[in-house]
Amino acid sequence: MLRFSDELSYIPGLVRGLQQPVLAGGLELREFTSIDCTALLNHGKTLVPSTVVSQTDNKNEEWLLNNLFDLLISLFHSQQIISSRKTFIRERLKTNSSRTEFEFFFPLSVTPEACRLCFTWLAKLVQLHSSAAQETDINHKTVESDLSELTEKLSTYSAPSYNRFAIARAAFELDYPLFPLHIDLYYLGQGTHCRMMASSFTEDTPAIAANLAKNKFYTGELLRTIGLPSPKQFIVNDHEQAQLAADKLGYPVVVKAADLDEGKGVYPNLSNADEVSKAFEATRELTNRTLMEEHIEGQTHRLTVFQNQVIRIVQ
Repeated sequence: MLRFSDELSYIPGLVRGLQQPVLAGGLELREFTSIDCTALLNHGKTLVPSTVVSQTDNKNEEWLLNNLFDLLISLFHSQQIISSRKTFIRERLKTNSSRTEFEFFFPLSVTPEACRLCFTWLAKLVQLHSSAAQETDINHKTVESDLSELTEKLSTYSAPSYNRFAIARAAFELDYPLFPLHIDLYYLGQGTHCRMMASSFTEDTPAIAANLAKNKFYTGELLRTIGLPSPKQFIVNDHEQAQLAADKLGYPVVVKAADLDEGKGVYPNLSNADEVSKAFEATRELTNRTLMEEHIEGQTHRLTVFQNQVIRIVQ
């Protein structure tokens, strides 16, 4: 069956052509011919639908292991954990026809402890689809139950923002190196063209513009100052101020977190005092700065500007 070595090494730099820090270790595969590879990989794809099963006429041990590691990476991606699909696996020792040892370098975005949990679950999945499964208490139900517990634990390693996850995924597709420095700080690329990034910010992002964009109240004030239309708005600090602001603006109104992005803490089209009160409570669980605005019907457009050129508009 499949067994991973207890000794794992974290390597922070680039090795074996991989584009992010890796976990290096060993594994042992026994009785390969007793494993129903087709049923195993189909079951894995059912459990983690984004898994990509590679097809080949030469379905050997290395082919199976590459597919199993891709299953784990797909599991990471389902939890928005940053990880490249590139994995390096090499046969190290073949003691006999039924037992082979391999070394692997696995792109790592979680702790070695979390990876060990993944490896334990993967070994159970392999054993389930081997001829030896009848001799154990492993079944479909236990594998699926263990996966549910595993995804819950992995969710704590999710990227802090969707921007971080999406940019990293695009970098890996383009084969760009990525080095994590902190929970939301990383290097993208190498050498003189390397960029330090935090979410979608680089070291070239203007600090004043970034601070303004994070503050919806000051953004509105700036737009009005330069003659652009912007909804009327008030900062509210308690329920009484929220109700007074709603009366001044007139229903419907919008209650939103004043200093968050990605649509967090935004409650539009509120039509009465009870809805305003509930929305105010909900925003206070996210931030201490709450904004009240008049509700304006219409379409929203998001413009992506790159090097002073509009490259995409999303309605």
